[in-house]
Amino acid sequence: MKSASTVSAILLLLAGLSAVSCYEPVDLKTGETVDIPWVHCLLTPDGAQHLLLGYVSPSGTDDFRGINDARVVLSGWNEQKKVYEPLDDFVPVGNGEWELPELEERSSYQLEVFLPRGDTLSAYTSIPDKPTLSYRHVGPVDTTDWAYLRLHGKDYSFSKWRAYYSIQANNPVWVYMERWSDASDSWVIEEELTSNHEELADAFNLTGQSFTHCATPEILEAFPEVVGNPLHARYIRFPRLAMSDTLCFAGDFKGRYIAGYSDLFIPFEQYHIVEDMYYTIIGYPYDPAECEWVTKGHVGRLRFLIPNYEYDRYLRSVEQYRLLHETGTDIVGIYDNSNIYSNIRGGTGIFGSFTEITTLWSCGEFINL
Repeated sequence: MKSASTVSAILLLLAGLSAVSCYEPVDLKTGETVDIPWVHCLLTPDGAQHLLLGYVSPSGTDDFRGINDARVVLSGWNEQKKVYEPLDDFVPVGNGEWELPELEERSSYQLEVFLPRGDTLSAYTSIPDKPTLSYRHVGPVDTTDWAYLRLHGKDYSFSKWRAYYSIQANNPVWVYMERWSDASDSWVIEEELTSNHEELADAFNLTGQSFTHCATPEILEAFPEVVGNPLHARYIRFPRLAMSDTLCFAGDFKGRYIAGYSDLFIPFEQYHIVEDMYYTIIGYPYDPAECEWVTKGHVGRLRFLIPNYEYDRYLRSVEQYRLLHETGTDIVGIYDNSNIYSNIRGGTGIFGSFTEITTLWSCGEFINL
């Protein structure tokens, strides 16, 4: 069976919500014994495109069988001819995973999946416009202007800054925080967060708790304007934002976070990469693990996910289901609920697209929990 972590990573990182679309809940509880074709494909503006394809059993979530012998065709809208024309085929890479090396830019796309048993799946989507993001950093709220860090026996000082953001997008904006976990060697989404603009946020995933305490007092003190605001589970969804909306985010974050201006962390990161190379060449005894978090950029980051219409509806319904049933984020594991949005004709799943912007988050202190 496809692992929950692999499928969840594709949901969040591809990464990790237009054109013709429809809400077609698939009745998966009719007693049918035939497995149901399921496809999950989220297009992104850059890089290789990925797709998951398989059969899911109507009787439960423990029977996902990847499909590797279908034909998966991506077509793009020809504005002159007013038709969808084939662009390229996805190539199977095993275990129900498919890949397309690059995406030719079009206004909208059609996905067609021709299965060996004769089924045909189809769906439509388009990629949302790239948003405009600006961020500024405000000085410390206390009288200490500098944060200090010691690595390899050297002391470094950073001007303390708190991160604020403004974003202009034509689609809803989903915001979430990620921390790096040394234990699992992966990025982990923070379970709760809040902002200073609750009046602009979608309240569908409120936890019922408020941001009144934090294991790291520096975080609570850095953003007094969010203290007491409602906490959201994993994401904050903003139906609409404008550049005039200056946002800050905080929560009881458990990861490793920087102290200063995120742009200043880049040369700091590059310096330590060069330093590691130099020490290795000259044979200088040192512990590279001490600053590995710097050289690999393993510090807390804020992510702005801008989904298109289809993916937005899908992600919202997935999160609602997850909250109501206190389940994990295995997107295969919730396919049997008819309230999950799907735009796949002839089967179930999602064909959508998104853009995303990632930036570092700072509360004015170096934190390493």
